[in-house]
Amino acid sequence: MKIVSTLVIAALLTIGLPAHADDIPQVSAQVTFIYHKDMAAAEHFYGEVLGLKKTYDQGWVKMYQVTGQSVIGVVDSTRGYHKAPETTPSVMLSVETTDLEGWYKRLKDRGATFLKELDLNRSGNGLVNSILLLDPAGYTVEFYRWKKPD
Repeated sequence: MKIVSTLVIAALLTIGLPAHADDIPQVSAQVTFIYHKDMAAAEHFYGEVLGLKKTYDQGWVKMYQVTGQSVIGVVDSTRGYHKAPETTPSVMLSVETTDLEGWYKRLKDRGATFLKELDLNRSGNGLVNSILLLDPAGYTVEFYRWKKPD
């Protein structure tokens, strides 16, 4: 039951609705660590292609700011706690934005290869508009915007 409550609260926070639970301590930030065999390729992707600001660099672990409170940590899998995936990773990094068109243009201009291009006219694609790309280790990176209710 606690997992379900946490997921509901996370979903409410994601869509911008207030969520409050007295039994959940305050969280000040969130980091998602992903593991790479090729740190130079990962650094190029997150720093140059996505253009995220590197806020921490210890050589074998680098952190890139996504929002004021969320960070992507890129870890050299030969030194980190986990290893880089040997097959397609089962993790997707999703970034919510109100300027999906801006991100699409920026990434297109920087030579990103898309799994899914921006198509605002596509019907039947659910609650969000999104673009998808792959990072050098095969992680899916999604930029999305919630659709306005009809």
